Amino acid sequence: DVSDWSSDVCSSDLWVPPAVEGNSVGPRQPSLSWMPPLAAAAADCSELRFVSAWASKQHPVKANSGIVNADAVMETTMHLGICDGVSGVANLGIPPDELPRDLLACCREKLLSCSGRPTNTDDGTWLTGLIERSFDSTQAYGATTLLLATLRGSNLVTASLGDCALLVLRPCSLWPFRLRQIFKTV
Repeated sequence: DVSDWSSDVCSSDLWVPPAVEGNSVGPRQPSLSWMPPLAAAAADCSELRFVSAWASKQHPVKANSGIVNADAVMETTMHLGICDGVSGVANLGIPPDELPRDLLACCREKLLSCSGRPTNTDDGTWLTGLIERSFDSTQAYGATTLLLATLRGSNLVTASLGDCALLVLRPCSLWPFRLRQIFKTV
């Protein structure tokens, strides 16, 4: 029911679609199968924004061995970050989840402050420079992959470290809701 969706999609940092009826998995879980409130978004939004959702499930072998899930996510309407900590560092006595969380927290801090803003002569390297400064600000040890995406006007700027990638999808059909790939980082 469209009337249940928030009519002010753009004012919050994170819009979560309503829970699926009959979902018995813990407390209210967001649905990853949803139709965005297109009418509200078109009426209220004058610039691009991220609407995101995420889920993480650790491989059963890792979960059964006691290794902590080292996935970390940072979400705002203008920035997305995803880290996948390397669980092998647990063999060295290093918690694999600390560096991903610390790195994304430092990236978020710099993106939301003046130090994260690109210069007028932007060639795209400002984002990798921001990642370097963020890493230098971390206190944790370990290893992680990183995918960072930010919106700058109508441009999507991304940086990818390690074996992660970004896939951008756009609706090609509203009923049934279908998506098509328009961009993938390498």
